[in-house]
Amino acid sequence: MLYQWFLLGKGEPVKWRLLESNTYPTPARMNLLYPQLYPSPACPNCQQARGTIYHMVLACPNHPAPRDAARLRDHPNPWYQGLRAIRASDAEGQRQLISLADEAYRTNGTLDVATSPG
Repeated sequence: MLYQWFLLGKGEPVKWRLLESNTYPTPARMNLLYPQLYPSPACPNCQQARGTIYHMVLACPNHPAPRDAARLRDHPNPWYQGLRAIRASDAEGQRQLISLADEAYRTNGTLDVATSPG
């Protein structure tokens, strides 16, 4: 399967690779790596579940863009079937996923992900 990372805008391939490799900084991951700095692995938006990539981007009931998350869940290769499934996504699906992840992390105020404009 041909990856379509070359169709993404500036800065998006880095974020895409973080999502694809399950290394995007989430509360659960940061708590595991730096428990003194991030004492809670809970989702900052709902406090009901661990703040994993899947939960914060697609499953959180308090997601800042619930309609977009629902639309992405209905994608032919839904992300929640596993991170391997997103490798087959088209460039537009990749952009939607990156946008949802950015929105989830911008609103929780816990994490700073380096971004490039564009």
